[in-house]
Amino acid sequence: MIRLSCVQMTSTNDVVENLAKIKSLLKNQEMDVLVLPEMCLAIGNKYKKPLTISFEQSINELSELAKSNNTILIAGTIKQPQTGQCKNLAGCFVFDSLGAEIANYQKIHLFDANVNDKQGAYRESDHYESGTTPVVFDVCLNKQVLKIGIAICYDLRFSLLFHELKKRGAQLIVVPAAFVYETGKAHWEVLLKARAIEFGVYIFACNQTGWHDKSRQTFGHSMLINPWGDVVDSLDEQEAILNCQLETSELVNPKKILSSFNHTIEF
Repeated sequence: MIRLSCVQMTSTNDVVENLAKIKSLLKNQEMDVLVLPEMCLAIGNKYKKPLTISFEQSINELSELAKSNNTILIAGTIKQPQTGQCKNLAGCFVFDSLGAEIANYQKIHLFDANVNDKQGAYRESDHYESGTTPVVFDVCLNKQVLKIGIAICYDLRFSLLFHELKKRGAQLIVVPAAFVYETGKAHWEVLLKARAIEFGVYIFACNQTGWHDKSRQTFGHSMLINPWGDVVDSLDEQEAILNCQLETSELVNPKKILSSFNHTIEF
């Protein structure tokens, strides 16, 4: 049995406040894999001077979070500086249960879009550079090696990335996100189901929720979807922990699967 958990939260741009909230939500939890949402440590434009910490301190805090909870931590995204560059990468760092970094995926598809909401325009490329490399990493749980892939938020709209993750052997794909409300209510669940069905994998999606400031609202509805496209479990729009359990055999050899992956024809 594998215990999957994710933190659905309403982050602000106050790193210290967000860390305290994560730790509070995780009290008395037991899990094998923990996922935090995109921008877990900072999002939005809260109207007071935020409390921040350095990138190195952020990494140390996340490492300690994995260690103190004895879990594999897939830590959403944080701003990852680049030496000599003005723009950051959106880095999703993965830590093992001893706090050691075992993977780092940098978001490939940046959200540059006009949306019919209070914010109106989103331009991630003004502040971030795209990553270039899909990531699938190995973990050993219950004496079974599992392959986990990562896609972040806007990546969900690009099936070729998921095709590559499946090609690299992913059996579970996690999707940390800060999916905005207007697009979320229209596309979030249907896209997650489509990716699960297309590639015959479990999808574990961890979203931000609620109002982060006066203009930015995210959709919530974090969920686990099986390869048949069924929602195994989900949250609504509250701040909460989503806890799910899966038999290891179901990740390795899912019973209900109709994947078109092996029939792909390249034109």
